[in-house]
Amino acid sequence: MITIQTKSSKLVNDFIKFFDGETFYDINWIGISSGHKAYLNLFATLFDELRYSKQQNLFLCIDEGDLYLHPKWQTEFFSKLIKILPRIYSGKIQLLLTSHSPFLISDLPNQNITILDSINGSKNGTELSIKTFGGNLYDLYSEPFFLENKKTSDFAYNHIKNIIQNIESENKEFTKNEITKLVDIIGDEIIRFRLSKLIEKND
Repeated sequence: MITIQTKSSKLVNDFIKFFDGETFYDINWIGISSGHKAYLNLFATLFDELRYSKQQNLFLCIDEGDLYLHPKWQTEFFSKLIKILPRIYSGKIQLLLTSHSPFLISDLPNQNITILDSINGSKNGTELSIKTFGGNLYDLYSEPFFLENKKTSDFAYNHIKNIIQNIESENKEFTKNEITKLVDIIGDEIIRFRLSKLIEKND
């Protein structure tokens, strides 16, 4: 078998050999996204830290491991982590993961979750009114992440509220045609339908 080594691959290999004794190093690639970099850094660090470990039991903490990842990658994060860890470490691992993502919560049952609130302190996942494992992503955002049943962002909510006030007001800021156009761009079908009926009622 003949191996052809380009100048660039030789440079990378020489670079790796030079820093082989270091416990940690970070390589930046031109044009790489923050998500790709986060993925590479996380799993490269895990490999580097675990491959030489002689311990039979480890307590592994990963803080915001899914940070910077595309939502699709966030849905795959826990699955990939569980598949990769046994390949680089033969002992037993207890995981402690922190996240602001409902995708991770949907991979865990309630008894494996603790919710931290800066105002009310910690809350056990078993106290939640919903089941988290395989749960609906909006429901997981709403209660565990303290959205308080908000279904839209503040800007959209205030804009819709303003539309309702204009429909019901005698001194309308917008014409009926303008209000109809504003209602037509609303994504939620139920809100759009109810506002359309409200327009008809106040016509």
